[in-house]
Amino acid sequence: MSAVTTHLRPFGRKEPAAPLPDPKTAYERPLKRELANRVLIVYSAFYGFTWSTLFLTSIDLSKGPPLGFFGHLIATSISTMVLSVVGALPPLILRGRTVSGKITPAPTRGQMCMDLISNSHTWRILFYFATSGFSLAVVYVAWVNLSEWDDSKLSIFAPTRRNPFRLNERFIYLAFFNASLGLMFASRDIIRQRRLVVWPRFDELSERIASSPTLMAIDTFFSLLNTKAAVSTALVTVIHICIFPLWYHTLRAVVLPMLRNLPVLSGWTRPMLHGFGRTWSIDVSWSRLIALSFRTSFGWELVECAFDHWVIKPISVSCIVPNPNQTVVAGLHSKDQYFRYHAYLELCSLARSSSPAAAARRTALFTDMKTSPALWAAVVRELLLNLGRDYQCLIRRGKPPLPVVAPAPTPSVPRTPKTPTTPLLHKSILKPSPRSLFDPLASDGAVTQALTSMATLPKSVNVPSVFLPSPSTPRVAKDVVKTVQTKVADVAKATQTVRRGKRAVALAILSWVERHLPREWKVREWWTDVSVEKEAIACLPDARLDVVAIEALTHLVAASLREDTFGMVQRDIPRVLEALTSFLAETERFHEELEKKLPQDGDANSQDKAIIQDRVRAIEVVVPVLQALRSGIGLITKTFGDRLSVYKFPPVTANRLQPFMDYL
Repeated sequence: MSAVTTHLRPFGRKEPAAPLPDPKTAYERPLKRELANRVLIVYSAFYGFTWSTLFLTSIDLSKGPPLGFFGHLIATSISTMVLSVVGALPPLILRGRTVSGKITPAPTRGQMCMDLISNSHTWRILFYFATSGFSLAVVYVAWVNLSEWDDSKLSIFAPTRRNPFRLNERFIYLAFFNASLGLMFASRDIIRQRRLVVWPRFDELSERIASSPTLMAIDTFFSLLNTKAAVSTALVTVIHICIFPLWYHTLRAVVLPMLRNLPVLSGWTRPMLHGFGRTWSIDVSWSRLIALSFRTSFGWELVECAFDHWVIKPISVSCIVPNPNQTVVAGLHSKDQYFRYHAYLELCSLARSSSPAAAARRTALFTDMKTSPALWAAVVRELLLNLGRDYQCLIRRGKPPLPVVAPAPTPSVPRTPKTPTTPLLHKSILKPSPRSLFDPLASDGAVTQALTSMATLPKSVNVPSVFLPSPSTPRVAKDVVKTVQTKVADVAKATQTVRRGKRAVALAILSWVERHLPREWKVREWWTDVSVEKEAIACLPDARLDVVAIEALTHLVAASLREDTFGMVQRDIPRVLEALTSFLAETERFHEELEKKLPQDGDANSQDKAIIQDRVRAIEVVVPVLQALRSGIGLITKTFGDRLSVYKFPPVTANRLQPFMDYL
């Protein structure tokens, strides 16, 4: 009996509630596993593109493959694998590490360029693409030497009898050509800020994702049919082909003498660079060069487009984990905004679904109290915190929050020292020292003072010059120094006046030129022009995330009327409506400010079309949040109706809710 009673729990004692699971292990790990599968699909697409182009372009129809059909097939597969490793993996790894959903826009182009230069990701992207382009050129040269019959003249070395390790300038030209193409391609991606995830609008999201590999491959193929991206890539490649010869010859004229005259390594560099720079023309096959550049750039663009297509697709993690509700709630607390957005999407899909399984999951979400905090308390707190951060940012109009000033310390009252009872002696207590015979000759002695007073005697008194002190600086020298200092000050003042005049003339000429130039040629105005769209994005940096959060929160509150058996959600309705109405009022105020910046009917022709389009795009940033807030508050008021009268709302919130109640 004692063995049985030891396992009995005392009556009324509650088991401690388990904390929420860690987001990194519960939610991010299965999400990363699914993203890895999608990256494999992108890599497979690049492999197929590279294999087909390499196999078809390396066969001479008149002679056939040089290694036989099966030998050529094996060589093509191996070369394609190497090309895929050096061509597709660097962009994929780079995009996977630098992908971010947090947008920090700069109001001007100048500030944006300075932010990009100071960002470490910029230099990493440039290095990755330059290295990938150089490696692709090396692999391509090896493939050409392996698959062709004649001398391709693309080996790394061009040996002679005197210099067996002389570098081949054709190979150097081809390798640097592809590396500079990587720099130009990376610069375009950096300017476009391609590493930032551009989430689609909420109404454009597709909740169903194809699970079959065939359907996923077809979806990937159709995602690559991007005419705008193809035209942009072709334009970048053509511009690079045109400007690279000038860039290469300029760089060769500057760097080549420096390499030949290195103090220690000149004995090795001179034989290796022998023959470089003798002529301006380099015997390189331009057809091969153009084919390599287009194959490289379009391969990179294929990887980028496929990654952009799959990285924004919703991922459902709840269907592969044992505790779907706890996993999704843990994903809401993720520190990475990219993973948090997927958790928001999954919660919104659960809130909007009308299936019986979704209703059962919502009921379990409302009534589950096995965790600390409860699931619904964690959900509503996280959603309101996210909306509150953007609400405060909107109030500040995108400006950073003011620093918290510490309170000044209380000044301490100085204490007055007590008066001593013993009287103080105001005279020396030491015995005076005996006077010396040399005291009159000291600096303050009687003899020294008498000689000093002789210098001030009038000229009528004849005193021998021996007894007069000699002046330290002649009067003539002092006058010369003073004159020189005056002349130097005048010259400096005249020089400063001339500089100011030159600057004023230059600014006057520049302002006159800018007034008479068209807007497209005003470089300084283009560089410092403030974008209204960027200001709107700075005020609402997480607008797409806010829309999903509002949809999820309002639909869960509306579904709680029938599915919340314990009334856990109804207790939070007042603060939910108060937060939504405050956000709505500030958003409407900001929307009115943006509409005032639009030109009227008479001023539309006088303003530039680019300015008008920029202001229209700024309004398009705010409209989705405004519509989501109005529809969400309307859904709650329509669902509960007169039942909301049992709550006590603040007067401001009640006045904002009254139009929605009148609409019923």
